[in-house]
Amino acid sequence: MDRMKIVVLSFIIGVVGLFIIFFSVHLGTSVADTWLAELGSVSTEVYLARMNGYIVNFQLIGGILFGIGLFGALLFYYKMSISN
Repeated sequence: MDRMKIVVLSFIIGVVGLFIIFFSVHLGTSVADTWLAELGSVSTEVYLARMNGYIVNFQLIGGILFGIGLFGALLFYYKMSISN
């Protein structure tokens, strides 16, 4: 794969990861609201636990994507510094 494609892909993955991390509360709340609308009614404790779980899941996914993007960028930088 072309080196520039790897850099662009790493950058995109990192930015998507940061986006998911920053908006994890909004995304998790939206998914929990959709779940609640489909279910009907549920106790407040169950809703809050489900919402917190969704928020943590989005933070975890965003962190993994950001880590992959950062690792790819650092690996590219390292290979470029060795080849020069």
